[in-house]
Amino acid sequence: MARKLTVNLEILLKEIQVTTEVTFDTPDLDINLKLETTSNQDNLAPITAKAKVVIELLLSVSGVAKPSQVYFGGTVVGEQAMKSEDEVGSLIEYEFRVINLGKPLKNLGTATLNIQWPKEISNGKWLLYLVKVESKGLEKITCEPQKEINFLNLKESHNSRKKREITEKQIDDSRKFSLFAERKYQTLNCSVNVNCVNIRCPLRGLDSKASLILRSRLWNSTFLEEYSKLNYLDILVRAFVDVTAAAENIKLPNAGTQVRVTVFPSKTVAQYSGVPWWIILVAILAGILMLALLVFILWKCGFFKRSRYDDSVPRYHAVRIRKEEREIKDEKYIDNLEKKQWITKWNENESYS
Repeated sequence: MARKLTVNLEILLKEIQVTTEVTFDTPDLDINLKLETTSNQDNLAPITAKAKVVIELLLSVSGVAKPSQVYFGGTVVGEQAMKSEDEVGSLIEYEFRVINLGKPLKNLGTATLNIQWPKEISNGKWLLYLVKVESKGLEKITCEPQKEINFLNLKESHNSRKKREITEKQIDDSRKFSLFAERKYQTLNCSVNVNCVNIRCPLRGLDSKASLILRSRLWNSTFLEEYSKLNYLDILVRAFVDVTAAAENIKLPNAGTQVRVTVFPSKTVAQYSGVPWWIILVAILAGILMLALLVFILWKCGFFKRSRYDDSVPRYHAVRIRKEEREIKDEKYIDNLEKKQWITKWNENESYS
């Protein structure tokens, strides 16, 4: 009894020669396969297989922040009192570059740059204020939602950096690192503690490359009120590209990037943490111990002994010559020509009464 065996084969075709015209709207191709086996089998009919056509776009995106380190300080200013963007805080410009290594996207669809913009912190206070969006290598760009761009209609400033920022950078470079102080920091991102808005910017007219520049301001008052006790913070901004196309066989690899900006408190704002109290206590005890050890060593060496007068002043001892040894002539004493020597003895450590 013969059994009919059915086997499903998955064939990977790395390279085939196609004579039929393939367009971006072609969903699949018919491929004629001629079967051959190692065994002797006659009448093997050709098989027609369908190959799915997938168009993969060669798009990539990268980002950078200028500057990558900013500072906050000064005094708290209310939202209603602000008239110009300079009053908001430090300037941050995000630049996202989109590169297309394949064919132009005019016939495929519209590529869109999505930016997860960290608008405010969890309690509703401003974080990054988006002032303006500009582009290079694209047609006139219009990002949505439009109301999120310069929401308060503040007057734009043409100064790239405020003088206060440059001064703070110079005075704060020396205090970034401390030997004893515990460093406190926090990371602000959309998935944890920040309310983000998805800014969608269509990349119309994208050929080989284009750039998108987002001009923003760090909301200084929020950092003064919420983060002045921290040593620094990291703000993460994510962006990715997607393509809206009529054909379903157009795919885009994971084209995304992440930009980090580090925020430091200025020297005048950061609360002086100083050296921890236990280090001060240990230093005092160590100083007292060193002083006691020094006093003990000096005492053992006799530094504190008072010297006595009898020990410091030397004494001479004389020996008297007897009277019989002197010569008397004419009732006068006449010494011999050879004089007697006085016998003396030097004694430093003995005393006589």
